[in-house]
Order: sequence, then C-alpha cells, then structure tokens
Amino acid sequence: MKRLFPRLFAGSVVALLILLCASALLAVPGILKTKTGQTYNGDIKDDGDTYTATVDKIETTIPKTDVASVSYTGSIDDQYNQRLAALDPKDAEGRVKIARFAFDNGRNDLAIQALSTAMQINPDNADALEMLRTVQAQQQLDHSQAAAAPAAEAAPPGPDQTADANGTPIFTPIPKHLLTTADINAIRQAEVKPNEDIPISIPADLRRKFAARIGMNYNDFSALSPFDQLEMIMQQGDAEMKAAVKIGRDPQALLDFKREIQPMVLRNCATSGCHGGAAGGKLILYNGTDTAATYTNFYIMEQFTMHSTAHAGFFGGDAGSKLIQRGDGAHSLLVSFGLPAGQADVSHPKVPNSSFNGIFHSREDRLCQQAITWMDKGLNLIEPNYGINYTPPTAPTSQPATLP
Repeated sequence: MKRLFPRLFAGSVVALLILLCASALLAVPGILKTKTGQTYNGDIKDDGDTYTATVDKIETTIPKTDVASVSYTGSIDDQYNQRLAALDPKDAEGRVKIARFAFDNGRNDLAIQALSTAMQINPDNADALEMLRTVQAQQQLDHSQAAAAPAAEAAPPGPDQTADANGTPIFTPIPKHLLTTADINAIRQAEVKPNEDIPISIPADLRRKFAARIGMNYNDFSALSPFDQLEMIMQQGDAEMKAAVKIGRDPQALLDFKREIQPMVLRNCATSGCHGGAAGGKLILYNGTDTAATYTNFYIMEQFTMHSTAHAGFFGGDAGSKLIQRGDGAHSLLVSFGLPAGQADVSHPKVPNSSFNGIFHSREDRLCQQAITWMDKGLNLIEPNYGINYTPPTAPTSQPATLP
C-alpha cells in the first residue's frame, strides 16, 4: 500500500493535468452575447449543449438556447491550432470540419494540412477527398488569377479587338462592378434560416424605435430571439431600420455556394473565353473568390432567367427558366446547361471553338446531385426580394455574344 498510493496519486495528478490542458485547448478567445443582452469577452468553450465563458478566471456556463451570437477574436492560425489540439488523434471527421473552417476563412494551406491528416487516418473518407478537390481547385484558380493579372495590366486588348494576327480570339476583360457591403448584408438577411447559430446585431436604439413603431412593449420585443426580431423588422420596418440590422457572417446557403457551387462554375464556365469574358453574352461572372465577388456571382446567377416559348407558364406566355431554381433544382438552367447535350430539358448552346459539353456526366453525377440538393434544401424555398439596385454586367455589343 505504501508503494501503490504514491503511484495512484501521481497517476491521478497526471490525469487531472491532461484534463485541464484539454479543457484549456478547447477554449477560444471570443465574444459571446446572450439574448438578454449580456456580453462575455474572454475564452469561449463549446461544450455541446452549452458554452463556457471564462472572463477574469471566472467560468460561466450558458445554455446554447440562451445565446444570441458567438464571434471568435483570435487569429485564424490560433483558432486552427486550438481546434486541432482538442481533437482525438484518430478523429478524421473532426479534421474535415476544421478544414472547412480554414477554407471559409481563406486559408487553403491549413485546410490541406487538416485534410491530408484526415485521409491518412481514414483513406476512404469521401468527405475529406471531396473537400480536398474543392480546395485544390480553388488554389489553381487563385494561381491562375495571380498569373493573369500582370499580363492583363501590361497589355489590355482594345475594345474592338476580336482576334490577333494569327486569328486567335482576344477577349476584352469585363470591368468589375461588384455588390456593396450593404447589398451583401441584404442578401444575408434574406437567406439566413431560423435554426442557424449566426450573429445578428440589432442596436438597442433600433429595437426601441421599432417597438414604438409597431406599438409593442420594448422589453417584450427584446425578449424575442434575434431571428424573430430580424423577421419583424424585415416585414414591418423601413429601409433605414432594415439596413441597420447586421448579419455577422455568411448564412449556410452562401457558405455552401462558396464551397461547392461557385468553384465548380468558375472552373468550367467563368473563363475569359466563356462567361468570364466578352463571349459570355448576357451571363457574365467574375473570376474571383473574395466576399464581394462571391456574393455578386451568387446574385447574378440567382437573378438570371432565360426566356423561351418552350417554357410557357400555366396561364400561357413565357414563364422563363431560372439558372437557380429553388425547390426544383433538377429543372434549373444550372443543371440543364451542366448536362451533356440531349440529356436535359434545354441544352447549353454550342460554344464556338470549344469542346465544352457540360459539367456533369449525367443527372446521377455527384456534383449534379450536390447542386440540386443545394437549390432544393440549402436555399430558402421562397425567392426573396433583396431590394438591391444592381444591373448585372453583359458582354459588349462589339463582341460576339453567342452564349445565353
């Protein structure tokens, strides 16, 4: 017993230290706000159904149902390392989630690190493989943009040039005209869903002013969830009130667009000789991945409609086909134009001097099903009115507009 007790005691101390270290690694510097207006600025730890906020060495446990928003203030590297250190060494799925976090924050290098480890742990992890393809495609796109930028600045083609001396087509770059920060916030307001844990900032003076406007007690209005407050302001508030409500990050639908839909479209469609340049006709997309370009591309695609007598409405006339068809993605132009000729409701027009024959192999193609699921379940089914004043770009009339 004399020998056993010290060993047990020492083992208990080591175990306790390990637990304390693991607990500390789970905590990330950030700001947590409750629905009742309390703010905790310190180390925030996600415990599953609750958060633990540590401020000045005092720990407070807050149920997630009482939390209005959580935003983290540490650097991306710090957050990445803290999240990674908290994982079990064999947790492949956890590393895929960390890779998505890194990718969403523009750190492809960290995303690849996490995914490489995940695939070493589980070589058959389909999520890790698919995520790795997306990140690598994004890297290639970024490198192509960086390489093309100096050449474009050094010798931009004239507005009337369509081919060089050898007959090779020269495509005039389309000037960038992107959505504003206010436009981006308007899209976020319309696309956020009630079950999303997303920061919604509504100033106290706005809550007070809005409650008085609709004849509601201020305390009763403030007691509502941030999403319910947002919904009421969007339905009954004026333009100034709506603009004052800020959404702290991308809704899930836009995160999925950034991760899954846009990379696929930019790789295959938004090249300089297609929808990324003067040959794109009435559908021009920007070959960029920053927030402004991403939201602008989403808005352009969301608004795009092709009119045809083949798509008559219920009461006659031309109902038109939308590029993004909420709730009916299988019949969207995104899917139709992405399928090989003859496999869809309407085929993509033939692209001159190109072997393009769709993005997907068939309707059962994983990327095709991914696009359909995003339109059917990712986006809100009711198409919103963003209230944005923006005219999508089109190809110059001096250039051949052979695409839709």
